[in-house]
Amino acid sequence: MARARAEYEITAKDKTARAFSSVKRRFRDAAGAARSFAGQIAGLAGIGGFGALVKSALDAGDEIQKLNIQLGASTEFLSEMRFVTERSGVSFKAFTTAIRTMQKSINDLSRASKTQVDAFAAINVRLSDLQGLSPDEQFLKIGEALSKVEDASLRSAVAQQIFGGRSSEVLRLFEGGIDTIDQFRQTAREMGRSLSREQVDQMAAANDAITDLKNAFAGLIEQLAVKFAPSITAGVQAIQTVAIPVLEFFGALVRKIGTAIGFTAAAWVTLFTEGPTAAFRLFQAGVGDFFGQFGGGAPPTPAPAPGPTAQPGLSGRQLSGEFRAGQFDAARLETIQQDGNQILQEIAELLRRNNPNVPVAG
Repeated sequence: MARARAEYEITAKDKTARAFSSVKRRFRDAAGAARSFAGQIAGLAGIGGFGALVKSALDAGDEIQKLNIQLGASTEFLSEMRFVTERSGVSFKAFTTAIRTMQKSINDLSRASKTQVDAFAAINVRLSDLQGLSPDEQFLKIGEALSKVEDASLRSAVAQQIFGGRSSEVLRLFEGGIDTIDQFRQTAREMGRSLSREQVDQMAAANDAITDLKNAFAGLIEQLAVKFAPSITAGVQAIQTVAIPVLEFFGALVRKIGTAIGFTAAAWVTLFTEGPTAAFRLFQAGVGDFFGQFGGGAPPTPAPAPGPTAQPGLSGRQLSGEFRAGQFDAARLETIQQDGNQILQEIAELLRRNNPNVPVAG
C-alpha cells in the first residue's frame, strides 16, 4: 500500500527570512493536521469504534464492487472518485447517478437524438471521440470539455442535458479543471484509497460473511421463538385467567361506587323531603346493593331509631327563625319552604330515573 508523503520546497523566489518562515508555517500546519487525525483515530478506536470503522470500510468496498458491475467503470476510478467527491463536498451518489445518466445520453447520441447531438456539439465532442473509451474516460473527457466552456449559462444547460438533475454537482467537480481531479486521484492512491478489483472482491466477500452471520443469529432466535412459543402462550393464558376476574371485580367496584354515590345523594335529598326514617331506609338499601355485588349480602345494620317525619310548615319556620329571625312573616317562610321541598323532590326523582338501581323509598 502506498504511503502518504509530505513534501516541502523552498524555492529561489523566497527570500531567506521568508523561506524559513514558510517552512515553519508548513510544519506547524502539518503537525496540527496530524494531531487532528490522531484524535479522530483515538475516538474511533473506543469500544466498538474500531469495529464500526472496519464495517464502514467493508460497506464502501462492497458498494464499489457492485457499481463496477453495474456501470462498467473500473474499481480504481470509482474508489478514487469517492475520495474526490469527499474533498469537493459532492455526494458520491450524485456522482454515480450522473454516470448512469451520461451513459444514457451517449446512447441517445449514437441514435442521433437531436437533443444530445446539439448538446455534445456545443462542447465540441463527437460520438467518435467517445467510442471505444471506458466509462471512466468518457466522464473525464466530457467533464474536461465542459470546464472549457466560458459561458456559465451554456455550460450549465449542456451539463443538464448530458448529466441530468445532478449536473450542478458534477460541475463542481470540474471547477478546478481536469488537473485538479487528477491531483485528488493521485492523493487517493498515495493514501491507499484506490482499490483494485481483487481488493473490493475480498471486502465484498467479508461483508457477505458478516451478513450471513447476522442471518444465522436471526435464524437461531426465530427457532428459539418457535420452540418456546407454546410455553409463552400457556403463560399468557394463565395470566389472563387471573387478570380477567380481577379486572371484572374492579370494574364492578367502580360501577358500585357510582351507584353508592347515587344512593347517598338520593338519601340526602330524601332526608329533607320525606324525613329521616325514609332517608335511613334508602341508605340501608344502598348499602345492601353495594355489598350484594360481591356476595354475602349487606352487613347487619342496627334497626333505625324511630324519628319524626318532617313537617314542612314547622321545619321551614324553625329554620327561618334561626337564620332569618324577624325578616320574613310566617306566610312568606311557608312559601319558601314549600318551593324548596318541590325542588328537592324533583332532584330526587331525576336521580332515581337516571340510576335504576336506586329503589324508591316507601
